[in-house]
Amino acid sequence: VLDRTTKNGDDGSDGASSSSLVLMDEVGSGTDPAQGVAIARALLEALLDSGSRVAITTHYSDLKRLASADERFAVGGMQFVGGRPTYKFVPGVVGESFALAVAERVGLPESVLKRADELLDAETRRMGELIRDMEDQKAVIDRQAEEIERKKLEMDRLE
Repeated sequence: VLDRTTKNGDDGSDGASSSSLVLMDEVGSGTDPAQGVAIARALLEALLDSGSRVAITTHYSDLKRLASADERFAVGGMQFVGGRPTYKFVPGVVGESFALAVAERVGLPESVLKRADELLDAETRRMGELIRDMEDQKAVIDRQAEEIERKKLEMDRLE
């Protein structure tokens, strides 16, 4: 599959080209994380160099940061409110995995959750807090915007 994906297509093959849409789920997972990220990034770059449109899912922070370093990339994330998914895709937002919240919901012992939180580095912990706060604030703003729109429509009907 990778051989066909990264061919330049000049020989009439069915390799990736400017008319290709490539979808990949958790590309580079299932191996050493540093090597997985390197493989995933190299593959993404090759696909973009071929002109393909590519969409991936990932939990790798290094891949999420590509959008800030390379204009060919953009990010988006699934919205969570109060640690629960809304299943709404939000362009331009780096998603948080909420692994600890999910682990709590499935019943892992509090002592395990506390220790897992302690093992997170300060930057990861702080980034997760910032993303959660931002998502909660955005949800409030979205609800307020919907209410304003509803009231505007109601006023228009009264005129």
